Amino acid sequence: TLVPLPQTAGKESLLLIEDDDVVRKMVAGILTADGYDVLAFTNSATALRKLKRIDKKLDLVIADYTETHGEVHRMLAYLKNNSPDLCVLCTPSSEATPLLWLARERQHILPKPFALSTLIQEVRRLLDFDL
Repeated sequence: TLVPLPQTAGKESLLLIEDDDVVRKMVAGILTADGYDVLAFTNSATALRKLKRIDKKLDLVIADYTETHGEVHRMLAYLKNNSPDLCVLCTPSSEATPLLWLARERQHILPKPFALSTLIQEVRRLLDFDL
């Protein structure tokens, strides 16, 4: 028998930071097709500049916060102040450790390479934690 796939569609606002054009377009495309409002940027500095101008509440950030410079951490701190229920999905190419200032239930580390199906399931799991 076939087991039905878990529901992954949503209406939440997501921020995607990904420097690889192909990966960024692919991930943004599948999440947008699932109904999410996706803002996608190549780096966190650009994202932060734009986000400060539009003052948008976000539900989840997908980014590699292991970048050597602190731009991602500055962006996440800013977003957490504006969106207290913020969730973070870290997509590192190497080892990553959880963010100490964010509840474990609101974050997950999904190392690259990952299956798109796994990504969308993790997005939904993080967003549904409080339900």
